[in-house]
Amino acid sequence: MRKWFFLFAALAVAAWGQNPKTGKPPSLTGTWTLVLEKSDFGTIPPPKSVVNVIEHKEPFIKFDSVMELPQGQYKATLKYRSTGAQDDNDSYGTSQTSWSKWFGSEFVIEGEIVAKNKWVRFRERWSLADGGKTLINNRVIIMPTREVPQKLVFARK
Repeated sequence: MRKWFFLFAALAVAAWGQNPKTGKPPSLTGTWTLVLEKSDFGTIPPPKSVVNVIEHKEPFIKFDSVMELPQGQYKATLKYRSTGAQDDNDSYGTSQTSWSKWFGSEFVIEGEIVAKNKWVRFRERWSLADGGKTLINNRVIIMPTREVPQKLVFARK
């Protein structure tokens, strides 16, 4: 009996995070433009221009983000592994430590960003919708004084 339990557990772990139809996670590869940002502050119009270029070659996912803000252009490159591994990203005096993994058809990231000795924690759930035309990021930003839920909706460019 114990042998069957371990075999079942091994199979369940091997299948965890896979697309049930194809056995692989869905591909997020593409160029995406932010079309909606919704948070507990209400709906905020997206910045002038936001593009996320996502390169997805399992087990690695890379986000290249370019954002046009009134203060100027912001660029960030973030790399994750979808195997449940810890990832560390450093850019512009900001460090990020995160953990990421596929859960079904959602790519989940949890982590902490530290800039100027101040921290922010976050949880993100990325998923495709509309047959792969829409990319949705449901996230919660956890600050020392409050939590801010956000929903970001991207359209394939």
